[in-house]
Amino acid sequence: YVAPEYANSGLLNEKSDVYSYGVLLLEAITGRDPVDYNRSAAEVNLVDWLKMMVGNKHAEEVVDPNIETRPSTSALKRVLLTALRCVD
Repeated sequence: YVAPEYANSGLLNEKSDVYSYGVLLLEAITGRDPVDYNRSAAEVNLVDWLKMMVGNKHAEEVVDPNIETRPSTSALKRVLLTALRCVD
């Protein structure tokens, strides 16, 4: 994944690394790509979609259905909070 700042400027920094780490966490928990044009307009951007889902109290619905053992609610909250702080 490439952070938007890097794509625009070509310069890497700590902030872009943190953002990329957050996106990586979101990819791992959701099983989705950062950008997927095969989805509806509201779901194309993973970060925006996830913020919407969490804001609407649908965090449990973002977990990849292919994960064999679902994370506990507290573990899911911790990873989502960490990821959202990284991409904020």
